[in-house]
Amino acid sequence: MNIPDCVKSDLQNCGYPQLFGSRSMALRPAVERFDPAVMIGSQISSSTDWDFSQQYSDEIHRYLISSGYAAYGRESLGAYADDLTVGVYIKEFHPAFDWNHLVPYSTDDVVKVNIVLHNNEKLFRRVWSRITPEFYYSHLWKRSPSYGSIDDLYEIKSTITGIMNQLYAVATEE
Repeated sequence: MNIPDCVKSDLQNCGYPQLFGSRSMALRPAVERFDPAVMIGSQISSSTDWDFSQQYSDEIHRYLISSGYAAYGRESLGAYADDLTVGVYIKEFHPAFDWNHLVPYSTDDVVKVNIVLHNNEKLFRRVWSRITPEFYYSHLWKRSPSYGSIDDLYEIKSTITGIMNQLYAVATEE
């Protein structure tokens, strides 16, 4: 999974946030009877968001705002705000329009990037690195079959946020 060129300079200029989420998990090696490339990666499309995380700083916050990212502070995230999330910054990268041929582009061509800034990125990374692809697939992925009977995305995300907060609490004690 190559990061689109249109995104690379933004990532470089804000200190190279690290990939996480389904794209990150799909890259992990297969374990026993679980292959994340098949179970998760096969469901990733060009329209799947790119999720990155980084330590919060005022400088990074200002850079993301000045670069056109929409900022969503913790108070506006609702169920999406776990104990470490300070804010989520979202930007859509649209392909260059072909004025010579006036060919419209598909929404599949739009690259959506989410950068999550944490108040303790070191703790987030420690927890993220220990999550197995199978656990992610079963409990932390919004598309998990475990959540198939739940129609409300807010309810799913609330459950996931609760699990992540429990993982942070246990990791903090180590």
